[in-house]
Amino acid sequence: MGGNGWGGYERAQLICLVILTVIATGVALYLLRPVLVPFVLALFITYCLKPPIDLQMRHLKMPRWVAIASTAILALGIVGLFGLLAGMALSEMSGGIGDYQEQFHRLLQRAGEAIAARWPGGLAEAWKPPVLSIPEGAVGTFLSMVLRETTALLGNIALVVIFILFMLVGGKGETDRPSGILRSVEIQVRRYLVLMVLISAMTGLLAGLTLWALGVQFPWVFGFLTFLLNFIPNIGPLIATLLPLPILLMNPGISLPVAVLAIALPASIHFILGGIVLTKLQGQTLDLHPGVLLIALIFFGMIWGIVGTFLATPITAVVKLVCEQFPASRWMAAVLAGDLGAFMKK
Repeated sequence: MGGNGWGGYERAQLICLVILTVIATGVALYLLRPVLVPFVLALFITYCLKPPIDLQMRHLKMPRWVAIASTAILALGIVGLFGLLAGMALSEMSGGIGDYQEQFHRLLQRAGEAIAARWPGGLAEAWKPPVLSIPEGAVGTFLSMVLRETTALLGNIALVVIFILFMLVGGKGETDRPSGILRSVEIQVRRYLVLMVLISAMTGLLAGLTLWALGVQFPWVFGFLTFLLNFIPNIGPLIATLLPLPILLMNPGISLPVAVLAIALPASIHFILGGIVLTKLQGQTLDLHPGVLLIALIFFGMIWGIVGTFLATPITAVVKLVCEQFPASRWMAAVLAGDLGAFMKK
């Protein structure tokens, strides 16, 4: 067998090996998700909490336990504030569901009248206001589902907090940090995560302020969801921008120019902060192909659910960063960046 044939045979073996590895990894991640999901969340959160802890120890000369305690209190306060705002908004939404249903029926009725005026006959008769009505028990079912998901999330949060405490208290600060390749990976991962958290927080805050200034209901809930969805590249910002659309359509007090601004201004914020500022600050830290990100979202979403969609991008970025550190796996980093020619040269 010639050289080219043997090269093609080796490449086929490599493809089969990669496929089998992905399948085996997916099965293992799925089976271990009750422990791995809280652990990975805690690991990434710990990376984000270490810079303020080190800052207090280095510049304010605080003892390590004091810096950890103050940072933990600040983080819990921020999370608690967001939780309080989300709970208040959920309560307000559930209390006003009847008004929204009535307004929704009026919207359908106006649409039916417009159809009757434009196309009189059978089509207008088939269009009735209750055609898309909300069933009687739908609200209770939805709230029960939200309660179950919240309870499960709180259980995971408790485990996440335990992992974070062990990671923070167990370390010794600057002296226990790895060196060499691991140190390089840690620096890049921390830089990526801190940038993502800061840009996402700024995007959510500006989006919430914009919706609040325009008089849109539940602006801080949409701002908080914008912060979360910003961690899902490409798809997340689009969903966050369109989330207020049902509220805008069913609120008769909002004019058309205000409704347009409520969509256009947050979209501009996403474009400026996510598309320009974040890309410039990150440089080549991420450099993942959009197709790779989409596959990662589907993969981790299937095995870890909604949390997996938020973790897909940072996990894929970490994998790429690790692959870049070793000559034997740099071709995999190139493929994740969209360079399929690197695999053909392998």
